[in-house]
Amino acid sequence: MRIAPHLALVLLLFTALAACDDDEKEKDVVDNDVQIDAEVDVPPTDTDLEDVDLNDEVDGDAIEENHVPDEDEVPDVDPETEDLGTEIAEVTPDATETTDLADTPSCGYGNIHGRVCSPNGSSWLSDVEVSVSAVDCSGSSIILQDFTNAQGFYTLHNVPAGLHTIVIKTGSFTTSIPNVRVEIGRTTDLTGALTKTCLDRRAASIAVLTGTFDHVEQILDNLGVTYQLYEGDSAAHNPNSARSGLDLLANLQELLTYDILFLNCGEWYQTFTTRSPAEIQLMTDNLFTFVQSGGSIYASDWAYFWTEMAFPDIIEYYGDDSIEGNAKVGSIYENLVANVVSDSFRRALGNVDTITILFNWPAWVVAVSASLSSTVHIVAPSIQTFQSTLYNVPLVISHQPTTTSGTVFFTSFHHEAQLTSQMEQVLRFLVFQL
Repeated sequence: MRIAPHLALVLLLFTALAACDDDEKEKDVVDNDVQIDAEVDVPPTDTDLEDVDLNDEVDGDAIEENHVPDEDEVPDVDPETEDLGTEIAEVTPDATETTDLADTPSCGYGNIHGRVCSPNGSSWLSDVEVSVSAVDCSGSSIILQDFTNAQGFYTLHNVPAGLHTIVIKTGSFTTSIPNVRVEIGRTTDLTGALTKTCLDRRAASIAVLTGTFDHVEQILDNLGVTYQLYEGDSAAHNPNSARSGLDLLANLQELLTYDILFLNCGEWYQTFTTRSPAEIQLMTDNLFTFVQSGGSIYASDWAYFWTEMAFPDIIEYYGDDSIEGNAKVGSIYENLVANVVSDSFRRALGNVDTITILFNWPAWVVAVSASLSSTVHIVAPSIQTFQSTLYNVPLVISHQPTTTSGTVFFTSFHHEAQLTSQMEQVLRFLVFQL
């Protein structure tokens, strides 16, 4: 078949263009090999996405160039770097979980001003230790402490803001007040009728042995303090005469259940003539152990010999004090002016230097001196005995054998009929020193 000359020219041009197109396609494939790595991280633009035909076939070569590597092809990860990244993620809080620091009060200090009373709520107590344990703004542990004055007031300064427990301690009595709030720059007032702190009436366990001439239990009743009454040498004053005080002294296990033992003035000499020496020695040893174990004893006037036997070196009594009764030589005094020589008793009496004491019957027990380890609280400048005049006669003496033991108190005067207002103040204060 003969082709027209112009048609032959068209076919020739078409063949030439097809050859050029094949060369261009081959060149594009080579260029693509070079450009894939450079363009793989570039996200497609909106325009590029519009030009993509989802029906086009996927280029197998392109898939091969972007394949997922095998496990052995994955590069090692530095464990320290990996752990650090995890740790940072754990300790860095999410913004939505961060504590609002505006809700956390800044550190600062305030004060606590309070007042301490006896269990009856109406007798103010002096020389009571008041303390708070806290952590200051620098993170250091501190203990703040004050002692009450004669009216029972105390002040704790520079207490860190927050909730605290106040500990009140005097003698064998301890009471705690929890959840006391202190605010920055303010004073917490605990002096009012509803906020004052009265000692718990059961804070100390007390035994009282009755006596013929003294009834210290009446002082305890007035103070609101609870106690267990035992028959001493006067069954008439014990509502439960089945409980023998001498049996208590002979029973160390029962004796050690108490914190304080009161021995009222009475006819104790009868005991030393009716009980065997072995029984007396057992009771003496038990009194010694009781004090060494932390118990405290108060003996008034004629009850002195119990403390003399258990602690013969703390007080020197008139005459041969190894014999019961030799020291009962004091004369009658309507108004004996004595000197208050210890700071604690002086504060308790309102910072007075003297006190008037009434001895309205003779034969009260006379002490002539006290050991250097004892404390004399009240002294008579001079007194007349049946035989002579004595000077600087101790009337109130205390002794603590060791730093961990209890305290032994002796007074030549006591409750009963001879009581005056100042003498009552002394005895009330003494109760909370035991």
